[in-house]
Amino acid sequence: MAKRQQRRPRQKPALELKITGRDIGPGRIPIRDLVVICAQTQSAVDRQAEAIEGKRTLRPGPTTEKVRQECTLELVAVRKGSALLAFEHAKPQPTLPVVQALGFDAVTRVTEAIAALAERDDAEVDPGVLDSLNKMGELLNNGIDGVEWIVPSRGGRKLRAKLTKEVHRRVAARLKPPVEKAYSGDGFLEMADFNPAEHKCRIHPPLGAPVTCTFDASLADEIYRVLRQPVHVEGKATINAETQRIENVNITRVKPLDPLTINAGNFFRGWTFEQLVHTQAVMPVRDLKALGGVWPPDDDIDAAIAEIYQHRD
Repeated sequence: MAKRQQRRPRQKPALELKITGRDIGPGRIPIRDLVVICAQTQSAVDRQAEAIEGKRTLRPGPTTEKVRQECTLELVAVRKGSALLAFEHAKPQPTLPVVQALGFDAVTRVTEAIAALAERDDAEVDPGVLDSLNKMGELLNNGIDGVEWIVPSRGGRKLRAKLTKEVHRRVAARLKPPVEKAYSGDGFLEMADFNPAEHKCRIHPPLGAPVTCTFDASLADEIYRVLRQPVHVEGKATINAETQRIENVNITRVKPLDPLTINAGNFFRGWTFEQLVHTQAVMPVRDLKALGGVWPPDDDIDAAIAEIYQHRD
């Protein structure tokens, strides 16, 4: 007699998707739409998990084994309420509120990303997640009005966010192809990763945020020699067409710099007031009382001012 497979105890869904639209009935959804929604939901969660793990998400090839193990979703129900799709993780996740498993974390962050995009155009969202949401959003022009992501409570309130036509418009606008430009700049080479799969490093310029860089294996020895030193690098920068931020610099040339000469070429550059404040870490005075006692009490301030005028040319 065949041994009956033990059923896994029913758990609270990790994610629910509420689908609305003219082609959607109570507990009913066309298969062609269901396939796209399930595929892009899994894709968005996988890519978010890859981003959490520090991986590039817009790259060819399968996801990592850890992401497949921790983040694979299973469709367990199609319920009424338009069409309500309920998903559970294929691998049981920790139930303690203090433990944030990768699967739960990825689902939550994708939902938060959709909520952020509903509020503003410049929300920080991983490019791979944007790509998956864009493909799901293409259904909104084909009989579907919205896809609401619902993350059930884990000790707090439910998290809800709706992918609408307006959100899809913002997603699509963010996916403009990046611009490539020649790059030349100075900075401190803070760190480097010599992983054979992808050589990466990070350079912190005198002004602005650190720049993520990649380099070929042929430059590995040179990069290693100037690690944690001021350097001048040249290469090709990939610039986000929407935010105008440098996403990556592919280094083709690197050379060490004298610490005293770093950024010397910018001496006569017309810095803005805000840039100078940022560079010199000058903070505004919030309370004029902080200036009290600065002038020596025994000196006559009027006499000092008069002396200054007297010695002017």
